[in-house]
Amino acid sequence: MMYKIFKIMKRNRFFSMLLIVLGFAAIFSSFKQKNKEYLIDIISVFQKAGIRVSIFVDPDEAMVVGAKETGTDRVELFTEGYARQFATGKAQSATGNNQKAIASYISAAQKANELGLGINAGHDLDLDNLPYFAK
Repeated sequence: MMYKIFKIMKRNRFFSMLLIVLGFAAIFSSFKQKNKEYLIDIISVFQKAGIRVSIFVDPDEAMVVGAKETGTDRVELFTEGYARQFATGKAQSATGNNQKAIASYISAAQKANELGLGINAGHDLDLDNLPYFAK
């Protein structure tokens, strides 16, 4: 399946970004080494074709480190937790929960910067919750 996708991308000269969705646990599952080896191999194939690769991760420093070990170019921080907290008012309350809601994103982004990885965040961000997240 992945090979067919790659052939289509190469044939159509679609060499921008490919997001490999891990299901968040692939790097850290009981099959860690097998999944990691697969990701290292497939990421290398895409990069050799000029395709920039990003892996979805939870806002967790260990997952960022695991992503770096695969050779990916970028990480995309899964923002559903922040968006849910924001929607229920927890992220913007006067009790200071707003900082708590994004603390893990800040530390994950700092780790990604430290490791030289590009950073994306999205999917669950919208016009209401983005301004605080972007601060």
